[in-house]
Amino acid sequence: MAKELSQDEINRLLSAIPPSSPAPGSAHTKPDSLVIEEDISGRLEHLGQVHIKGRVLPGSRIRVRGILTVSRGITGGEIHCSGDLYTPFIEMSRVVCLGDILVTSHILNGRIRCAGGVYCSRHSVICGGSCRAYYTVQADVLGDSFGSRTEIQLIKSDPELKRPWRPPEKGDPHMLKIVALKKLWRDTLITLYDRSVCPDRDYDGPVVLGIPGEAD
Repeated sequence: MAKELSQDEINRLLSAIPPSSPAPGSAHTKPDSLVIEEDISGRLEHLGQVHIKGRVLPGSRIRVRGILTVSRGITGGEIHCSGDLYTPFIEMSRVVCLGDILVTSHILNGRIRCAGGVYCSRHSVICGGSCRAYYTVQADVLGDSFGSRTEIQLIKSDPELKRPWRPPEKGDPHMLKIVALKKLWRDTLITLYDRSVCPDRDYDGPVVLGIPGEAD
């Protein structure tokens, strides 16, 4: 079972926020930031960044014009954020993110649309549902041994993503790759932009599927 984000993990994630953006922990002094101390259900819209210290519960609809941090995970919610999204896990949720998504445990039966990269840390898995991103999708395990339909796609456009795709410039941390660090299950459906890749068997990682000539 996924644990909540520790304060050290939150601090590490927030260290990646550009200095011009107020950190979620400073919400009590910054008018465009909001800290919610408990679980949330129902509807929330906010024009700045938001730090939810509890969980996002089933049926919730969250729309944030900035960075969103959810310390105890997202289950059965509908999320739209124009900045990055940080959370331990996403389960059975619909997510549209115009920044990067960083998950520390798993994405399970989600519908993910990301205009950046989807980065899952060690001991992580993406299985069930669909995960579409402009740049990188990375996890320890992609798919599962039960044959759940898992779609992992790199895309250059999506009706829900209003931000245009641009090729990474030199020095840009984004890669044009799908990465399974420990296991790629053969029932995983993979698309690299206009090229489909169908694993003919289960592969032990690391497995890196990239775009020849576009990424190292």
